[in-house]
Amino acid sequence: MAQTFYDALRVPPDADADAIASAYLRLREEHHPKNNPDDPLSAEIVGYLDSAFAVLIEPERRHAYDEELRNGDSPNGAIAVDIPV
Repeated sequence: MAQTFYDALRVPPDADADAIASAYLRLREEHHPKNNPDDPLSAEIVGYLDSAFAVLIEPERRHAYDEELRNGDSPNGAIAVDIPV
């Protein structure tokens, strides 16, 4: 199942900027390669979290992303890999 950027950051689509930033910082620290030296996917996960944050924190980019979701398009931020809890 594909995840959206909202799913990746574990925030609802109506989350405000503070909630997005807080979730991003927490998850980035949790999945950072320095904290997971034996996990070969940790750098990829952090990269995806960085991408999610960059889109969702910018109002114009977020609006365009939300439009893609509403139109049923597969936005650039959809992935087929679950980020572990």
